[in-house]
Amino acid sequence: WYQRRVTGEEALTSDSVVLQMSALNGSFYLLESQLSCFEESLVQVLADYILVHLVYVTTTPYPFISTVWAVAVALLEKFQDSCPEGFSTFVLQFGVQATLEEGTPFI
Repeated sequence: WYQRRVTGEEALTSDSVVLQMSALNGSFYLLESQLSCFEESLVQVLADYILVHLVYVTTTPYPFISTVWAVAVALLEKFQDSCPEGFSTFVLQFGVQATLEEGTPFI
């Protein structure tokens, strides 16, 4: 039996939506549990992922996009200073825009 560990970055850049969802859920768990093992280097990877995938809010299944929003908000709450410049502005502006366009509160 061969088992290979997949890093969070590998999972997020994978073509497999299952791996992406697993990485997002695991990252969200670590963000919310405030474990000291959460690496700030992963903040950049998550922020980059969110900046790319948040724009697909209207064409993505709800469970997936709700997890993306949860991670985005958790990053803003806990690692705002470590996020790339403009990340918080983009997330908040896009959240308001998506809510107005879709009529569904995402934040």
